[in-house]
Amino acid sequence: MPANADRKLRPDRIIPWDDFGAHQTPVWDAVMESDFVSEIHFTSLHTLEEDGEQLHRRKLSSELDVRYFVQFAIDGSTPESPSAGNGEIREPWQHAEPG
Repeated sequence: MPANADRKLRPDRIIPWDDFGAHQTPVWDAVMESDFVSEIHFTSLHTLEEDGEQLHRRKLSSELDVRYFVQFAIDGSTPESPSAGNGEIREPWQHAEPG
């Protein structure tokens, strides 16, 4: 175990999800049948390239730097609409029991 791994959550083991495809197919069917795929939800390629150049110049030398990278690259570049979800897409799974 790495020296800095104290109190960090990690699984004891990984269990294969053999029927993942069967569970994922209805999700993709709902997405593809909705208006979600024809709407703009994400940052433009030009902006992503500029952000990538800025991040490339920044050296990552600590865990704090990695946290900054995640906040800037992931959290800062993803608009709220995909994470909030599209009601048309989310509705079939709102009350689904995990299983």
